[in-house]
Amino acid sequence: MPTNVTPYWNSVAKLEAQLTPQRVNGGVDCFFITSLQTPLNEQQGVRSGVVKECPRRLAAEMIVQNVFRLATEVEVQQYEEQGKQNAEQLNISEARRKQAGAVLRVDREELLRLGSLVEPEKK
Repeated sequence: MPTNVTPYWNSVAKLEAQLTPQRVNGGVDCFFITSLQTPLNEQQGVRSGVVKECPRRLAAEMIVQNVFRLATEVEVQQYEEQGKQNAEQLNISEARRKQAGAVLRVDREELLRLGSLVEPEKK
């Protein structure tokens, strides 16, 4: 027997209309939600207290399903700070990777000069 989902989608639409963006990034409204400790989240391996950035519609759906709530301003700031730290670590790792694979470019004359410094003269 089909379930009537109209009340659910009405609730989602109502909440979606009421949500105020927590940030605007490049002209796009950003919403942050925090996972709740629920049996469904535990079954799906979602830890409680995890902050995620998402679009308005998804934020409304997750809140109506009672598996997430809107993140507090403090949680949003911590999320953004952690994101900056992660980006810095990624940049450092990428720079190290590039250095490790760097190719030293030396012209032919310099190479011959360097080679004569380490190879004994042939007699």
